[in-house]
Amino acid sequence: MKDLEIRGAGDLLGAEQSGFINEMGFETYQKIMQEALEELQNDESFEELFDNEEQRKKLVPTKRDVNIDTDLELMLPDYYVQSTEERLSLYQKLAEVNDAIGLLRFEHELIDRFGPIPSEGINLLKSVELKWLAQAIGFEKVIIKSGVFLGYFPSNPQDKFYTTSQFSYLISYLSANPAQAILKEKHTKEGSQLLFRKEQVESVNEVTELLEHILGSAPKS
Repeated sequence: MKDLEIRGAGDLLGAEQSGFINEMGFETYQKIMQEALEELQNDESFEELFDNEEQRKKLVPTKRDVNIDTDLELMLPDYYVQSTEERLSLYQKLAEVNDAIGLLRFEHELIDRFGPIPSEGINLLKSVELKWLAQAIGFEKVIIKSGVFLGYFPSNPQDKFYTTSQFSYLISYLSANPAQAILKEKHTKEGSQLLFRKEQVESVNEVTELLEHILGSAPKS
């Protein structure tokens, strides 16, 4: 953010946009831009702007940034990492982890430096894994509150996700395993949205294990 304030970053993130970005935060601004591009990706007229499919894939991200909303404690408690500055540094480092190996290294670093990780910290690490799994499944956001997990599928009923073999497999899997989770339809004034619902959830790990199993059992394309 400081670098953007000082130098700008071209027309897209230059002086005309800097105040707007400062108000909402760069990460949120980036998310809005990604969602706008994904909406265009699902518009047939958008395809005419490119010479080939490969060009379109390079511009538009194929995975959504998944928001996680939960009443579970996802944190490094101050009794575990006492220095506020150190906790912030660790949060920043965790935010930069982008694969399972990196996450495992981060976990080992915590144990080596601070001892066994408390439940709040385990939930925090598992929430990173949950975000990756939710992206792979096709959720656009997830909620874990009051012991219930909700995975929100794309709100646009014309989204190409609904025509994939991945979605077809999810339908057949949940039909065969209703005790694990079910599909629900939520009706709002904006329309209907399909949800993945799992009850009696006490930890993030319960959800990650289920999603890992679903993904692992899916036919390889």
